[in-house]
Amino acid sequence: MPISKAYTLRVSFPAGTKAGQPVQVNIIVDPAQPVEPFLLRNYLIVIKDIAITASPSVDYRLRFVKKDTRVVVETPPVSTLIQSNPSKPNAFSGLPAVPRSLGILPLEKLTIFAIPSADITTAFNHESIAFVDEYI
Repeated sequence: MPISKAYTLRVSFPAGTKAGQPVQVNIIVDPAQPVEPFLLRNYLIVIKDIAITASPSVDYRLRFVKKDTRVVVETPPVSTLIQSNPSKPNAFSGLPAVPRSLGILPLEKLTIFAIPSADITTAFNHESIAFVDEYI
């Protein structure tokens, strides 16, 4: 039986980041633990959706990369993923699977990058929430 959790995905965009330049996202699985630059667990994780509570200064997409090289999916612009938006799409609507979700197999490394849609002149931080099921 899965354990449902909410992971925080935190990105810090430095000033001078160019449009399209990937910036690594830090993952906060537990606020009492250090942030993680990637996920690597010995159990199955299924990311069901992603949402934000406020729009970022510069819009961006989240890119999910497995095993350091294989891009599995990119989300729509995060500005469309505002939790209060009644027409919010599923973050993984680009995947062919139904229901739309992203599975990470045991011992499969997942790294997340933020891809800004415009040049960033002023540094800023932004957070999104990943709704996850852990199959421990």
